[in-house]
Amino acid sequence: MEDALTIPPRKCPFDPPELMAELRDREPVAKVRLWDGREAWLITKHAHANAVLRDRRTSDDSTHPNFPSLSPGRPVPIVRRSFSRMDGREHARLRTMVTPDFSEKRVERLRPHIQQVVDRQIDHLLATDRPADLVPEFAQPISVIVLSDVIGIPRDAMGFYLDHAETLVSRTERSNKTGAADGEMSAALDALVTEQERAPGDNLIGRLVVEEVRRGRLSHDELVRMIHLLIVAGYENPANMIGLGALSMIMYPEWARAISTRPERLPALVEELLRYHSVASHDGAPRVAAEDMTLGDATIRAGEGIVVYLASANRDEDAFPNADELDLNRDARRHLAFGQGVHMCVGRFLSRAQLQISLSTLGNRIPTLRLAVPIEEIPFREDMHSYGVHKLPVTW
Repeated sequence: MEDALTIPPRKCPFDPPELMAELRDREPVAKVRLWDGREAWLITKHAHANAVLRDRRTSDDSTHPNFPSLSPGRPVPIVRRSFSRMDGREHARLRTMVTPDFSEKRVERLRPHIQQVVDRQIDHLLATDRPADLVPEFAQPISVIVLSDVIGIPRDAMGFYLDHAETLVSRTERSNKTGAADGEMSAALDALVTEQERAPGDNLIGRLVVEEVRRGRLSHDELVRMIHLLIVAGYENPANMIGLGALSMIMYPEWARAISTRPERLPALVEELLRYHSVASHDGAPRVAAEDMTLGDATIRAGEGIVVYLASANRDEDAFPNADELDLNRDARRHLAFGQGVHMCVGRFLSRAQLQISLSTLGNRIPTLRLAVPIEEIPFREDMHSYGVHKLPVTW
């Protein structure tokens, strides 16, 4: 085993670090030393990654002393433990409560509303001076507005939560700053939940207050932590994928044409973009082995940490031939961008809908969209847990 694992910068901003391809070929289940001196198993192939994510012998409990992290930016265990970092009955109890608001059927009913949000944001974009930054003028507002309406966060307060979410997903901020951001955000959510306990709204928080809190099945603090998780995870990844998807349309004009003119292919095209970019990539999917298990040629002992590197698994040639290419005709539904198994992303249907509507509408309404600076000047989010672009200057 070599010295502490260092994830090098990407040579191409659209591709995972080359180290991951090397490990995928040479040692797909590799024992590595983490930045803090602990050891863990790094998983880089699709078949192994899929097996780990589905295996009930792996734990998502972030309070375990060997729960791994690839970078020091996020405190481990996470300051306020959410249901995404729980196992078994507790995880199922809390996750089941929020599932109805993010179900495929519910999201289908939300599509007209999402379309209205996207149309208004493009109206705003067209009225701004050029060049315009597509991140704050398009990608972020769509994700923020849709999420705030679903959850029950006042739109004028989402800027506060957005700023704090950015701190919490940083890989470079010190733990004391992320801890302070976590505390401030939780205090604001505590007040918001208290307000809705007095007068529930027609939204996720209001529904949970009426159906779960008042019946004694969900505590006030549990609801606060639940909303905390949904804001951070539910805003970051969709916003980053919209930005990367728009950049892909600019860089590959055939994608812009297909997304704009082939509505029957739109869901498949978005799945390929999700596979190709895999924004939840930097820290992968961390787990701890709850029992001894065999994976490939390796024996993983109970209590050892495991990190599934999702971006590498989604570039595995054995699962996706010519995996480093964006393929207009690929069936990418086996990708792991949303994870897999019982901890698969609860907001995946909402994320897909936002991507489909945002990118197709952008392509139809601004077909001449192009970069306003060389791509070498685009700042990518190497410093964040969720990958994307910090800025995307465009013109038309």
